[in-house]
Amino acid sequence: MADRTREGRWLPGSTGNAGGRPKTDPAIRQALEAGSLAAAERLVALTASEDERVALAASVAILDRVLGKPAQALEVAAARGPDDDGAIRQALIIDILKARHARLEAGLPDDDE
Repeated sequence: MADRTREGRWLPGSTGNAGGRPKTDPAIRQALEAGSLAAAERLVALTASEDERVALAASVAILDRVLGKPAQALEVAAARGPDDDGAIRQALIIDILKARHARLEAGLPDDDE
């Protein structure tokens, strides 16, 4: 962690992701874009399903894409006292970053952007 301050912040000119987000293969992107209208139409059609679970899932998917997912509260409590080196706080930060990484890997929007 030579590129970080004692508090864990990046030093000026340093980054943890120098290459940026990986680029999507243009052929894959083009294929997905070509099918996106049909997928959207199918999703809208599923909102009229007689199975309420299917209709609800389709409705939620549409609303999530149009309005964005609702914000989720995250409660973090850091201990004070014998933890002089900040190990507990560091562990909490690592857990938060792992959860953020998992969201990004799953293709979900990054709440911090």
